[in-house]
Amino acid sequence: MADYQFPGQNQWSEKPAIGTGEGESPLAPAPQNEITMRTMASDVASMKEMGGGDPRPYTPSVTPIPQTPPIQNSPATPAAPTTVNQTQITEPPVVPLPPKKSGNVFIVLAVIIIIIGLGTIGYFYVYPKLISTDTQEVVVEEPKPQEPETPAIIATTTPEASTSTIEVPPVSGLGSHISLFKTPADFSSEITLAAETITAVKDALKGATVEVPVFKETVFKSVDGKILGQSKLIPLFLPSFITASSSPLFDEDFTLFTYTDQKGVWPGIILNAKIETLASAQEEAKKIEANLDWRSLFIVDPGKEQTWKDGKVGTTAARYISFATKGNALSYTWFNNTLLISTSYQGAQDAAKKLGF
Repeated sequence: MADYQFPGQNQWSEKPAIGTGEGESPLAPAPQNEITMRTMASDVASMKEMGGGDPRPYTPSVTPIPQTPPIQNSPATPAAPTTVNQTQITEPPVVPLPPKKSGNVFIVLAVIIIIIGLGTIGYFYVYPKLISTDTQEVVVEEPKPQEPETPAIIATTTPEASTSTIEVPPVSGLGSHISLFKTPADFSSEITLAAETITAVKDALKGATVEVPVFKETVFKSVDGKILGQSKLIPLFLPSFITASSSPLFDEDFTLFTYTDQKGVWPGIILNAKIETLASAQEEAKKIEANLDWRSLFIVDPGKEQTWKDGKVGTTAARYISFATKGNALSYTWFNNTLLISTSYQGAQDAAKKLGF
């Protein structure tokens, strides 16, 4: 580029020396850099010389910038320490704490122990002495066991001064009754006997015939309200079977029932033999066949008897005897230690079912 000279300015072909003062050598002027102006044409020519091509417009490539989650300050990360001017911090005044009084606890415990000790001594030693002076010892005598009642002897006197004695039999009987039937009878009743005779018992058992058979259990009581056991009633029916020696072989409580149908009322008896004397009881039961005492069991005359035979009541072996009147039969059957005596075959069948056999 050509140098132009502007008016009013001095141009030097050579750079003049710069003076420094008196007696000093002049300083050499600073070298001037050559200034050239760049143009578009000069840049294109320069690029061709260096092997480049024509210039093209620049289109920047779009590169996706990966998004990173913002960094959250962890609560565990300690913050940068802050410089604090020590002169600006005012420390609170230190208040000294009062010393712990550990001795007070021991004093309280000692007082409590002393109070408990004094209370114990007063309750067990002082209090009984104070009470003993105001109260008297009460002696409770235990009642002596009552001796069994003995027959009372009542003496009566007459104007002639003659004396006679009357023996009163002791009261006997059961306080309660437990039926031997596992399935209850159709009906049950309690009857008080004015007289303990076979006639009174039969009169109480009599009843009208029915179209539909009825199975009934009856409990007899004495005039004093006691339940009559087997030792009182069975000898009325079978005096040769239940005696003073054979009665203890059976439980005193027994079950008496009646089976009523169109032909009449048919009684039956159930006894429980004691296990330890079962063999003896079974031998005693065979005496039923030895005589005709069993006729007392019938309320209605069954007619002429036949002979004793083997049979069954349900599935259990039995001994029975039939009569001239058809449908009547006396039988006795052992179900383990239970003896069933019935004046009716159908009555025996129903009684066995209610016994659970």
